[in-house]
Amino acid sequence: MLPPLFLGLDLSTQQLKASIIDEAENLLYEEYIHFDSDLPHHGTQNGAHYGDREGEVTCPVVVWLEAMDVLFDRLTEKHSVDFGRILAVSGAAQQHGSVYWNAKGVETLAKLDKSKGLVDQLEGGFSLDRAPLWMDSSTTKECRELEEAVGGAQNLADRTGSRAYERFTASQIKRLYDYDQCIVAPFTGDNPSSIVSLSSPGDAILSLGTSTTLLVSIPPSPDPPLCTTNSHMLAHPTAPGGHIGMLCYKNGDLARKTVKDKHCGGSWEQFDQSIKSTSSGNDGYLRFYFPMKEIIPDGVIGEFGFKEGKLVEGEGEQFKPSYSRAICETQLLSIKSRLHHILPHSIGHLHRCIVTGGASANETILHLVADVLDLPVYVAATSASATIGGGLLAQYAWWKATKEGKEGKTFEDMREEVGATKSLKKVLDPRKHESEIYDAILPVYEECEAKIIEICKSK
Repeated sequence: MLPPLFLGLDLSTQQLKASIIDEAENLLYEEYIHFDSDLPHHGTQNGAHYGDREGEVTCPVVVWLEAMDVLFDRLTEKHSVDFGRILAVSGAAQQHGSVYWNAKGVETLAKLDKSKGLVDQLEGGFSLDRAPLWMDSSTTKECRELEEAVGGAQNLADRTGSRAYERFTASQIKRLYDYDQCIVAPFTGDNPSSIVSLSSPGDAILSLGTSTTLLVSIPPSPDPPLCTTNSHMLAHPTAPGGHIGMLCYKNGDLARKTVKDKHCGGSWEQFDQSIKSTSSGNDGYLRFYFPMKEIIPDGVIGEFGFKEGKLVEGEGEQFKPSYSRAICETQLLSIKSRLHHILPHSIGHLHRCIVTGGASANETILHLVADVLDLPVYVAATSASATIGGGLLAQYAWWKATKEGKEGKTFEDMREEVGATKSLKKVLDPRKHESEIYDAILPVYEECEAKIIEICKSK
């Protein structure tokens, strides 16, 4: 008998991706369908349709169905995948795309014909032809009503782990082809799936992409992590009693590019050199950049400069600051501040920070990550963390179901048994003196941020 394989799927905003791994976590096959380029007849832009109503962002459900059909065709025709060896399937989906089935669709699901595609079989099976995406912000009124119903945003965060956000949804895609003798394990979100793939309890994952996202794998502890109105708290998919803390920032790479174009002649080399030519703390100059209305802190927009905690009019050229250093330091100090408030004291210091996204290739920025957060920095060997996480969830379900004596055994027990190691490369250690500088700056940063919030509220 050939050794088993495990399939992980990730339905993200712009593509559907598949990864197939073996028991040793070797990545054997990888394939993706890019919605804009592979399915251009649906007219998506970056995987989405932008509606006439303010804040409305959707995707036709048929795009996802057709992507699934084409993906499995490619796995068969291009890679000659033996689906009989796939013994479990799991995966992740974008947070927070929601699909609304009707009675016809639910009935059809119970009798799908594996010899036919999903598009033809599920036509007319949905109450809404277009699924709202995570970028949709058309439900502000409903969010406020939800918060009011439970006594405010903080009460809702205490009860559920998050306040009400426009992009939140009630359901995700959870149905797949049902191959004979194949376990279909519960799916999770793309962010928790990345946690499964890349980290262990006590680790942080920092995604430096178009947006900035921090995920923290919080182990079980006597004192639970703190829920706030600026963060999210999720149940950990593989560590019972554990949590995932999540921070999502809208102004990530966009803000850094704004600084690069405005102050560094459009050159990333000049951007990096500006950081290298100045010292940690930027000689007391902090500058905040919010080109778009931010989520953390909520609702702030604009540019704000401070010297030794005092608001500075204009761009503060008289202080000869590094604007490149300023944008990176304030973005990372925001994360440091919130980690300080969220994490239970009983778990101690985090172990490491795994950095992903486009900026993970920039060693200058990685030095700042290590120093500001006071954590050793690692990078991942693959960008397929969400799909590999899905494959690992599938493997765990199969391992528990087919191996004797696995009652009460954990996900980490499985990884130890099979001798698996995460595909991570250590890049940098924090520098003690630099980290101490940022510890000292943190209270000043928090005072400056509070002033910005008040300024924006008064506008």
